[in-house]
Amino acid sequence: MRHNLFKYNFLVWLLSLEVLVFAQDIHFSQLERSPINLNPAETGRFNAQHRLVANYRSQWASVTIPYKTFSATYDHRRANVKNWPGFLGLGLGFNSDVAGDGHFGTIQVKLSGSYLRTQLFDSLLNVSGGFQVSYNQNTVDFNRLYFDNQFNGSQYDPNLLSQENFQGDRFSYFDFSLGLTADYYLSDKLPLHWGIVFHHLNRPKLAFADAEQNRLEGKFNTYLMLDWTSSKYWSIQPNLFYFRQGTYDEFFMGLMFEKRLNHIDFRAINFGLSNRFGDAVIFRLGFDYRSFDIGFSYDLNYSSLRVASNTIGAIEISVIYLMYKREPYIDKFNKLCPVFL
Repeated sequence: MRHNLFKYNFLVWLLSLEVLVFAQDIHFSQLERSPINLNPAETGRFNAQHRLVANYRSQWASVTIPYKTFSATYDHRRANVKNWPGFLGLGLGFNSDVAGDGHFGTIQVKLSGSYLRTQLFDSLLNVSGGFQVSYNQNTVDFNRLYFDNQFNGSQYDPNLLSQENFQGDRFSYFDFSLGLTADYYLSDKLPLHWGIVFHHLNRPKLAFADAEQNRLEGKFNTYLMLDWTSSKYWSIQPNLFYFRQGTYDEFFMGLMFEKRLNHIDFRAINFGLSNRFGDAVIFRLGFDYRSFDIGFSYDLNYSSLRVASNTIGAIEISVIYLMYKREPYIDKFNKLCPVFL
């Protein structure tokens, strides 16, 4: 009886792991602060020459071994390429994710390219399109999992062999994404930003064994963000995000407030909250310091998992660093006198 119960519990756990792993991609609560992961058309869409972005997320620490996600991206915008009337964006990204008792790991290396056309329709509209290719590798440590043959009749015994024959502990694949964005100025104080993206266009195969036929479902997402300058020092920034992957969908709504500061170093602070419907409320806080834009968030879980999670969801940190081109220094006051021979 205990043997069958152990086997049943393991099967339930394994099925739950499959839902978590194969139904969801790497994602963050601070969605717009991981732009290359959100949409390849966001590559190079910023007011500087270079951008570095880092994101870290830790979740489900109260339920199991914490799920940890790290992302680092770099992108660059370039103008006047063969007299094109716009900008080209190039980006490179690295993602790492480790989940659950089996340390199910995901490594991604992404290469993104985009084209941004500005000042259309009397300078009221900017549009961009982007494409992304990524190399992905998934791994699992079967030695960290528990199997029914390791139950000795009274308890789990790690010294017993699992007697399982796994064909491999890793697989890899290429993946492709395509996206669009548009900026429209409803007024000087109310720009609107919209995006749409299609991930996993090729629906790559996910399999630790050749006999498996799991495929990564295509994912569609669209989003809308506003930035209303309500006064000299305040901005109100509502946002909406929608994701659809297979039979799973996610709706995200947020509201941020930004206070601009009269300080040479600390330029602004921002705060607000978001709701991932059916899952969590996210509290957010951030500030701009020189060329750094730093954000913190905390997920308060209210889904059916709250019984196990004790409402504790995730902690997330993001850092964005912009690099501007330095103009050559010209000394207008100490010019050298000509030398006459």
